[in-house]
Amino acid sequence: AGANGVGDDPDSFSGIISDGKFLYFTPYHNGDEFSGEVLCYDTTKEFESVEAWSTFDPSKNGVGYDATGYWGGTFDGHYIYFSPLLQFDEDEGMPASHGEVLRYDTTKDFESVEAWSTFDPSKNGLGLDAVGYGGMIFDGDSIYFVPYYHDQFPHGNVLKFQAWK
Repeated sequence: AGANGVGDDPDSFSGIISDGKFLYFTPYHNGDEFSGEVLCYDTTKEFESVEAWSTFDPSKNGVGYDATGYWGGTFDGHYIYFSPLLQFDEDEGMPASHGEVLRYDTTKDFESVEAWSTFDPSKNGLGLDAVGYGGMIFDGDSIYFVPYYHDQFPHGNVLKFQAWK
């Protein structure tokens, strides 16, 4: 997509989430920095058509603290959620696990800032240190975050979120 003029520099994704019509590519790491640029493909259009593709980068549009570095995600019938894994830690000068969940409201325009939000359970007293998740799954009622790494160490802190109803 990027080679065809779509977006800023969309590459290096860690997963794809479908809402039944669109495919959302999960932004992870792009070259030498963590990325927040979500790539979207409209499955009702020709795959090789530039018009079928678009991007939006919440991190560069004032959404959240640093909405970058995600690993997979899920769809709950209304929202697309992106699972937080790594961001660049300015204080440490290196990558560090984070807990900033990124959410897109599929009833709103993909490129609208109002369609995007973040929530960081680790900064709101939830869990022991709710950071570093390697994916998530929706079971029809709740979203479960798959524990992966807290910085350099594996962890088992499962995070459960009551999905939209």
